[in-house]
Amino acid sequence: MSMLEGLHRIWRPELYHGRGRRGPFFEGWFYKAVSADGQNIFAVIPAVFIGERESDSHALVQVIDGTRRHVFSQRFAINRIRSARREPRLEIGGNLFSLDAVQLDLDTGQGRIRADLSLGPAVPWPVKWSSPGAMGWYAFAPFMQCYHAVLSMSHTVNGSLTAGRQAFDLDGGRGYLEKDWGRGFPSAYIWLQCNHFERPDISVMASVADIPWLGRSFRGFLFGMRFEGQWIRLTTYTGAVLSEVEVENERVRLTAQDTRFRLELETLRGPGVLLHGPVQGETRNIYRETLTSTVKLRLSKRRGLAFEMLYQGAGKPAGLDVNGRIGKLLAQA
Repeated sequence: MSMLEGLHRIWRPELYHGRGRRGPFFEGWFYKAVSADGQNIFAVIPAVFIGERESDSHALVQVIDGTRRHVFSQRFAINRIRSARREPRLEIGGNLFSLDAVQLDLDTGQGRIRADLSLGPAVPWPVKWSSPGAMGWYAFAPFMQCYHAVLSMSHTVNGSLTAGRQAFDLDGGRGYLEKDWGRGFPSAYIWLQCNHFERPDISVMASVADIPWLGRSFRGFLFGMRFEGQWIRLTTYTGAVLSEVEVENERVRLTAQDTRFRLELETLRGPGVLLHGPVQGETRNIYRETLTSTVKLRLSKRRGLAFEMLYQGAGKPAGLDVNGRIGKLLAQA
């Protein structure tokens, strides 16, 4: 990948960034799809891993059945990857991933997975010249351990998915799409996401992570919410403050605020599954994720010296991922 192409992709986070990269490097996408009745919850996670040795490089497609807590996966040789230069389209062993479609034909050790899903329209985190997506101005830093993009906070899902002998109708469902790329995941992070509230115009995602920076580290955070057709963004780079981080066995509380808004999130954990993820250029089975949590949300707007509540409600199903040395995040509170 040329320097000019690399610069271009800063403002195109949806494109594949691994072309011409040396290891360790990973790039992974997270497609969530929930059926119209909320009873069937799936996540499809295609990922590319480029190791320091060619023998360590490979691709992996994981499918989570969140309702039944099953994980299906198939590994592919690195030469089974096909990517487009100018559009967000990736093929791994004949399986297709783009902004508007997912097509699967996986022969996993846990059963055969087939899917033909159409997605859209996407609602991406706004990309601006000075703030290209969810990373803000940090997207310009060439030495970040991990980059993050929210490619769609909420979109429709149509089609079906078959796991073994079970077929699931996802017509009229809702979905979410994000991605990460870089050298590896943070040593500690909290992530949650939900777009199933009683009001269909509400979606939320939040993440808190230990971010390496110039020989040290800091606690970075992203809170994004869609409310009444608008974006509310409370992040490290916008000058917001992370005023609460609490992690208990069954409960996670996060609060962020700035001069205009306060967003309070309380998540009740659901049962989770173990996933493969990038650690020092290798894939390890250490990441626990749940797709069946419940999040209580309270959004307030500043009125004078106080905050006045704009919305309060609960959302389910919600995704929740708490991993690594979480005590390090709590110690920075």
